[in-house]
Amino acid sequence: MEVRSRSRTLLKWIALLQLVRWQIVLLTLLVQYLAAAFVFSQKTGFPGILYDSRLHVIVVCTSFIISAGFIINSFYDLERDAINHPQRLKIQGLLGKDFALRFYVLLNLLALSLAAMAGFRVFLFMCAFAMGLWLYSHKLQKKPVIREISASILSVISLVSVGLHYGHYSQELILYGVYFMLLLFMREGIKDLVAQKGNVIYGYATMAVALGEKRLLRLLLLVFFSSLLPVLLLWLPKQHSLFGVMLLITSALNFLAVIWEFFRFDRLRIVHAHALMRLVILLALTNLFFLNQP
Repeated sequence: MEVRSRSRTLLKWIALLQLVRWQIVLLTLLVQYLAAAFVFSQKTGFPGILYDSRLHVIVVCTSFIISAGFIINSFYDLERDAINHPQRLKIQGLLGKDFALRFYVLLNLLALSLAAMAGFRVFLFMCAFAMGLWLYSHKLQKKPVIREISASILSVISLVSVGLHYGHYSQELILYGVYFMLLLFMREGIKDLVAQKGNVIYGYATMAVALGEKRLLRLLLLVFFSSLLPVLLLWLPKQHSLFGVMLLITSALNFLAVIWEFFRFDRLRIVHAHALMRLVILLALTNLFFLNQP
């Protein structure tokens, strides 16, 4: 009985980590610190950020709110996940809805309490972030195009919070932010195609459902060509740097991910395109740290 009880407790911890998407939260935390060191605070670097208590509070608050956002999103997506992600739902079912909602409230309360100690501006920002994630899960994700745009914006909020702390944004950083949001929008569009079966059954009006597969692919191709403008503006002054080379590689892989489904449309190709788009996002995040390098 004791062994069974320990096994069940271990499974609940695994389910909790899966519910809050710990890999994404950990990656976000790492990106925030790297952005602080290499993008926003180049003069002091890592030694400077180690003693920046306000930055640590912002990072922890962001991690708590993102974790809470995944919980509330899973709560609203229960029916759809039963079709699109049945194995994930089975593990998360060990926790129960009541526990998940209580944990959601606890994470937000902890985040906002810490944010209040960091200053009124940080508190307001984190309140807006938490509200935005709830609004996305409750309303926005059922509206085509708005769903994908809002998801793209919410995905970069963690970096915006670090920029808010340092209080400065360069023209290059803004351009790269626009480019990165366009990448996220394309990834959301391909993700809609992956989860289309559950979306259709439960009436989620995603772009894939509202526009149809072919028109969505044409839209994504148009967005890709639009992304070439910030790419060109960023590449021209840095074409001989590592950043410039990485930018070209990222754009080439992005084009491949978008054009992949045009030749033959089937689920396996969509899954491969989505995996490739994830790699593009990861490369684009990595390249951000070379933005200010000569």
